[in-house]
Amino acid sequence: PELTPLNGGGYYGGTYWLKWNGRLSATMGAPLNWDVKLMKAKGILPGVTMAEKTVACADAAPTLDGLVAGTGVWAKAAETKLNGVQGEEDQPETTTFRLAYDEKNLYVGVKTDLPAGMKIPEFDADGNVWSTECLDLFVAASKTADVNYHLIWSPAADSRLDYAFGLITEPLDPNYNLPDIRWNGKWRHEDRRVGDVWYSVLTIPHDDLGVKAPKSGEVWRFNLGRFTNPKNEQGAEHIYLWSPNLDNNTLSNPEAMGRIIFD
Repeated sequence: PELTPLNGGGYYGGTYWLKWNGRLSATMGAPLNWDVKLMKAKGILPGVTMAEKTVACADAAPTLDGLVAGTGVWAKAAETKLNGVQGEEDQPETTTFRLAYDEKNLYVGVKTDLPAGMKIPEFDADGNVWSTECLDLFVAASKTADVNYHLIWSPAADSRLDYAFGLITEPLDPNYNLPDIRWNGKWRHEDRRVGDVWYSVLTIPHDDLGVKAPKSGEVWRFNLGRFTNPKNEQGAEHIYLWSPNLDNNTLSNPEAMGRIIFD
């Protein structure tokens, strides 16, 4: 059956729980929740097809002013649009991003829709930033491919959450194969809201990832997501992702990460 609210209480039929990977008591994932029609239309083959993007080499550190004005390294860095979490192209909000790097950092410049009048709550470090308008980034350097990092941030100052997967290698450790919230990087975000647009520049030191500056042609794994709820209503949220997650409608699947290639 189609998605149908029951008694106005926010409970939905079977296809809702299938799409969102079950009700914990009976989880169902890939391939039962694949959008086969979309896969055929886009020529996507799970586990084989992978998004790719070039990272521009920066002569000088990219700035937030440059992102807003479209100047500096941001002018030569290709702009890429996020689609729906499983690759759906017809979406109500628009989010684009650009990538750059230098000897010290990886830079991510994001431009995304955000209503001017929307107030964004502030959170302490490692707070529930994912519960509001936010951006989600996933990255794994080539020399530490078994370790990936998840960074979440909002337009509110100092509102950020980060953790790592794969740093705990002892199978007997209770935190083995779980996100390690104890990891805290030195990455930072700078943000500006201009009308109904949120501009954000994320700076990730290579040291955060335990590597030195990448060489030209080096390949890392990467993904960028966006969570929106412009109406602040239950059921009004939308999820966007650069490299689509074909297994389920969530952001945090390291298997969905695409490839970024350093210029």
